[in-house]
Amino acid sequence: MDPYEAKTLVALLYASDEGVLERALVTLANLATMEINQNNLREGGCLHRLQNLLSHPKEEIRLASIRALGNLALNEENQREMKGVIPILLSFLTKRTREEEGEEIVEAVLTTLGNVAVLPNYHEEFYTYLHSLYALIDLESLPLQLQALKLLVNLSTNPEMVPSLLGAKAPIRLFYLLGRDGDVEVLLRLVTLLANLTTTAKSGKLKSGDLPHAEKAPSPDTL
Repeated sequence: MDPYEAKTLVALLYASDEGVLERALVTLANLATMEINQNNLREGGCLHRLQNLLSHPKEEIRLASIRALGNLALNEENQREMKGVIPILLSFLTKRTREEEGEEIVEAVLTTLGNVAVLPNYHEEFYTYLHSLYALIDLESLPLQLQALKLLVNLSTNPEMVPSLLGAKAPIRLFYLLGRDGDVEVLLRLVTLLANLTTTAKSGKLKSGDLPHAEKAPSPDTL
């Protein structure tokens, strides 16, 4: 896609016809898997428009916008312009909003945030939502468990996040998920998360007094 084609596609994101808008979003998400397209779409002004579409009244358009942002977030230059998007995406993870939106949108939000969290640029935005992420692991939904764990694993690679991850309220079903009857993909990421936390805690000689008090769960509910 050349710059002119990117600008033409971005212009369709302002269409009043919801059918045209949704098809444009799906097309954009598919094209945004390639770096050259990611750059051209960013320069065409798509990130600001996608941010506004996160509050669109139609669920299908919100979902398509989130998925497009997920692919665009794989580009470091795009991430630098996504600061305003992160709080909006994180707001989908609160219990009330999660129940209103439904599983498909929450899964797409977690996938997008997981792509964002590959780099540490916005990790500080996640501090107040760690309880919510751990709570998702307790749900019966395998897709939400898996995407929440992928996001948590990415956050756990940042030593500055580890005290808060250790201090947040741990999943109630943690030991059950570590059992032999658990899903292999969930188990793999859960073990990776615990390994990252343990390694950083050991190397940094972290103690309970080192855990941040602002968002810390009462003992013994922490990890």
